[in-house]
Amino acid sequence: MSRYLFRLTVLAFSLFFGALQVFAASQFVVVIDPGHGGGDPGTLHRKFKQDEKTIALNVALKLGKLIEQNHPDVKIVYTRTTDVYPTLPDRTRIAREAKGNLFISIHVNSAQSSSAKGVETYVFGITGLQGKSETEQKRIRERTMIERENLDIDGKQIDFETAVDIETKILCQAQREKHNKYSMEVAHYVQDNIMSALRKSSYKSHALDRGVKHKNIFVLCYSPMPAILVELGYITNYNEEKFLNSTEAQDLFAASLFKGFEQYKRNWERRQLREESEVPVLANVPAAADETPSATIPTQTQPVTASPTVDEKPASAAVVVANEPVQSEPSAPTTPPTQKSETATALATNTTTPAEVPVGAPVPLLAKRSCYRIQFMSSTTRFNRGDAALKGLWPVQCYEVDGYFRYTYGEAADRSDLQQAILKVRKSFPDAFSVHFDENGNRIK
Repeated sequence: MSRYLFRLTVLAFSLFFGALQVFAASQFVVVIDPGHGGGDPGTLHRKFKQDEKTIALNVALKLGKLIEQNHPDVKIVYTRTTDVYPTLPDRTRIAREAKGNLFISIHVNSAQSSSAKGVETYVFGITGLQGKSETEQKRIRERTMIERENLDIDGKQIDFETAVDIETKILCQAQREKHNKYSMEVAHYVQDNIMSALRKSSYKSHALDRGVKHKNIFVLCYSPMPAILVELGYITNYNEEKFLNSTEAQDLFAASLFKGFEQYKRNWERRQLREESEVPVLANVPAAADETPSATIPTQTQPVTASPTVDEKPASAAVVVANEPVQSEPSAPTTPPTQKSETATALATNTTTPAEVPVGAPVPLLAKRSCYRIQFMSSTTRFNRGDAALKGLWPVQCYEVDGYFRYTYGEAADRSDLQQAILKVRKSFPDAFSVHFDENGNRIK
């Protein structure tokens, strides 16, 4: 009997610790970033006592307390909790090391005109690139870097190219399309909740909705997760400054950010459950014919991120839908190879991209024909053959949409014929998915 009880005890402990490991692996991590701090006050107060750095920190700590009280399962990581100044690269490093699921940066706005007012929420993005030459695109990017949120403690413009390491750049560029989609989702939740609360507050007669916008902000560009930056109002406006300094306002903003966080987290949990139930285990599927084993890059079994269902869309759903990539259906179960499947695999893993494209030459644009391809990365940069961002994957092609280059691998007449090729790509790009093009080379959504 004692041996039997011992075995039951061991089994119980095994199940318990196994459950803890599953919980730890799926724990939601939110990174809260109060803007400025220490020797960088942000926008200085005018008539009232609190500068931007103080208002941002007060709201951030209130937000964190609400999350802690209502979601003890969530891990909260702050970039600062006192009046200190973390550099912009430090903030993105903290976010990256935390392996967060959401980054929320809190700021207060300013303008030369004292009449400027309103709340706005930003996600990363650069508009006006489409159809421009590489020189013009570079000029636009440089111009959009001139933002007060991109200044260091000495008031100097941060250098986007040298401030972070190459690994961080590659990580963020590879995941940007997926992150931007979910950034838009949470941004609309937050913006809508803030405006709804303001219209019921003592400040309702002054409330102005400035909407959700794209901006080239460093902490959004290099936070490897969905990320938003909220400007809570204009401290340069007398009425707005007075309200921002009040306990009512700071409680209101914290509660609104918390509601947006909750809505997004619910959707995140649903996506996690769908991924676990819908995506087949890929570990036992044979590798592609032209694939060689790698000791440094283990086989990835992560699923492609599922798109939110209709009931998960924020109020401004049209904007979110416009930025969503079409995800592939789960791969069909592997069947014994036949002559047809072997031919399809060869087609899928050997595109018509000229293999003789020299190292250092730009990745070629897609040929215009009806087919399925594997999209694995989106970036504002058009990479060259041999660039580290491609992780050795070749041959690849790209196509451009709204200033972003979408990188693809493989080609097949039928989506199912890409099954083995997508496994190869997911070793280095776990979120790769299939896309469909018509005979004119236009993506079919």
